[in-house]
Amino acid sequence: MKKIFGRYEFDLPTNILELVYRQALIWVGTTYCPIIAILSVISSSLIFYIKYIAIMVWGDPPKELYSSSGQTNGFLIFMCLTLFLSASPVWYAITMLPPSCGPHLVNAFVTPFQYTLRMWDVIPAWIDTLPTAPRWALNFAGSAALTVPILIVLLLYAYYLRAVKEKQGQKLRELEAEVKAEREDKKFLMRFYKVQT
Repeated sequence: MKKIFGRYEFDLPTNILELVYRQALIWVGTTYCPIIAILSVISSSLIFYIKYIAIMVWGDPPKELYSSSGQTNGFLIFMCLTLFLSASPVWYAITMLPPSCGPHLVNAFVTPFQYTLRMWDVIPAWIDTLPTAPRWALNFAGSAALTVPILIVLLLYAYYLRAVKEKQGQKLRELEAEVKAEREDKKFLMRFYKVQT
């Protein structure tokens, strides 16, 4: 098989961009067809194992080494940007536009949500039909009393991670300076004692 297909080099950035693009399509499509989420788990698992076997059999390691810290931050920023850009039109459609098809469409069927103008209107109407305890829990989960403390904790955690990263960078610079000073000391001692290398 290697003689037929030859060997190829694994291209990390291209594969990550394909994965992010696939994830964006899944995020957008799941709103309109929820079974896409299940199908995407199955197809992503198949694609992963097919690529894994292909890499193990025919793949060569990349010639260019990638910086893990720089690449990771870049890919995370790209992933967040993709999430925002793919979620914005979906969120707008859910909260602002009247549905044109599907289960949220205003139709002649007798349902408790018959007169919804937007897809979002179904959720508060459904919550109002629940018993008291679940209704209170869902209303509390969507209130600022819960979301603001969660956002504060997440921001504090992000600040902590940034501080740890800066401290690790500072320690790394100190160690590099120490190694450089020791190298210079060794060179000086070798010159002083006229040691031949």
